[in-house]
Amino acid sequence: MGMKKYKLGDLLSEFHAGKAIQTENIKNKGAYPVYGGNGQRGYTDSYNQDGEYLIIGRQGAYCGNVRYNIGKAYLTEHAIVGQTREDHNPIYIALKLSLMKLSQLQGQSAQPGLSVNTLSCISMEMPPKEIQDKIADIMLKLDRKIELNKQINDNLRASRAQSQTQFELCRSAAVNADISPNLLTLDRSLRGARVRLAA
Repeated sequence: MGMKKYKLGDLLSEFHAGKAIQTENIKNKGAYPVYGGNGQRGYTDSYNQDGEYLIIGRQGAYCGNVRYNIGKAYLTEHAIVGQTREDHNPIYIALKLSLMKLSQLQGQSAQPGLSVNTLSCISMEMPPKEIQDKIADIMLKLDRKIELNKQINDNLRASRAQSQTQFELCRSAAVNADISPNLLTLDRSLRGARVRLAA
């Protein structure tokens, strides 16, 4: 079974913009992340989305960016949420949409930014579900590997910075220490050794 053409709206069981939230309700810490048109904005104490879903930025500097998310979150009116039907993989659809430069579609409706109606009409060729699942699994493993390498690099940089700090402290201690008595003792020892050698 080969590729089959769909409209994006036919792949999704739920597809709509999020809801407005008061700025004072967005905190640096909280129970649930808040996503807007430009990504995560902070946290809040309530959520309006759960499960597996796509998030598409509909307004802002990153209009048209696509991400996959799982779990409870609050989606603002500047983001569009889409839950896929059971016969399609949400990660695969998110990956495919992220390559389609959706920002080019903004302004094709009376509303600023991207609209649900415009996005719903996007034509997409999809492989069978089992192929979607395999590709999504491969990409997830690559993503985890990239994240692990990033953490390793961050740890190495932190370790190097710590080692450099320790070196600077040791060098400073050595340079600033009062070592004149030791130098005097060493000088006397060397003079004694020269006398013995001469004899």
